[in-house]
This record gives sequence, C-alpha cells and structure tokens, in this order.
Amino acid sequence: DGPESSDTTDTSATLELVGACSSTTDILSMEGPDRARPQEPVYLDILVSPSEDLSEAEVRFELPEGIELVEGDLVWKGALRATDSLEHKIVVSASQAGEYAIGGHFEGRTTGGQSHSDCKTLVLIVQQ
Repeated sequence: DGPESSDTTDTSATLELVGACSSTTDILSMEGPDRARPQEPVYLDILVSPSEDLSEAEVRFELPEGIELVEGDLVWKGALRATDSLEHKIVVSASQAGEYAIGGHFEGRTTGGQSHSDCKTLVLIVQQ
C-alpha cells in the first residue's frame, strides 16, 4: 500500500493543520521537501513571525517513529519581538521508505498574559 511513483519535481511541502492542535493564530509556517530517499538528509525549517511581542515562546518539531534527528534541536525557547522573525532549522533522515507526518508547533504568551498557539504538518514521502 505504498504511494504511487511520480515524476513530480515539486519540492514544496504540503502543509495541513494538525487535528490535535488548536491554533489561535497563524504565525507559524514549515518548509521542507515533500519527497526523500531513505538515509538522505532532509532539511526542515519552522518560521515564526509574531504580530506582537511575546515574553515566552516555544517552537518544537515532533518527529514520528522512523524519522531520526541528525542535526539541530527539536525545541527552541525564548522571547520574540513583533519585529523579529525566528527561523528554527533541523536536519532529519528516514530509516526506511514510508509516509511520515512531521509536526511543527508554536506556543507563546504576550507580556499581558494572552496565549497564542499554531501548528502545521509537513508530509514527507520516502521512497527507494
């Protein structure tokens, strides 16, 4: 039941809201390829552009079983200004062929205590 073979050279990722996440804002985006080969390095970025100052912010990748972290940190924590943009990068690889949903999550709190959250999913198809 593997994915159909395709000659598509589109490297843009398919982004969808994660069903278990409740997004209160749209400030997170994820970038990365939508296809790879087993053991090949895959470069992923989470981009966060807040519209107001955040005294606390957390950005994290969630990797499914079969995807391994090669380089970088899964979690970033800190403060962000409305004029800042954060680009959080990691490198992963898949141990075997399959379809993997990689999650990107953002949670933040303004100095006034208002909470914000956002999440996206990048679907990576790994074929021999």
